[in-house]
Amino acid sequence: MNIAQGTGEPVLRSASLDDLAEIAALEQTEFGELAYPYFALRQLFDLHGTHLLPRRRARLSAVPAR
Repeated sequence: MNIAQGTGEPVLRSASLDDLAEIAALEQTEFGELAYPYFALRQLFDLHGTHLLPRRRARLSAVPAR
């Protein structure tokens, strides 16, 4: 993403079943033992999956030290 040139706008899309494993891993990383179990995330996905909007992290190149 290059903010100076105004490029790199995020593209929003509905989550797919393929995203669920990555969402579960993020949930575990961020919330540890308080994270929703996979089956609960799957139920939430079945009910509200069209409202989940996953976003991939931008790959940033290393900034050289000054």
